[in-house]
Amino acid sequence: DVEQEKKRIEKELENIKKQHAQLCARLSNENYIKSAPEHLVEETRKQKAEIEEKMKKMEEQVID
Repeated sequence: DVEQEKKRIEKELENIKKQHAQLCARLSNENYIKSAPEHLVEETRKQKAEIEEKMKKMEEQVID
């Protein structure tokens, strides 16, 4: 059913947006940037970029 799939995608998108907000908050925290090992900061940036791409694709699916 198309409506059920749309609702499933919207729910998953909601969870992804929460993860994105958490990553943005972490990256905007100067203490995290200064004190965390560089590889962790880079991993956080990578995760944020991946989530942004996934959000974009999912939002397009909901619109269609």
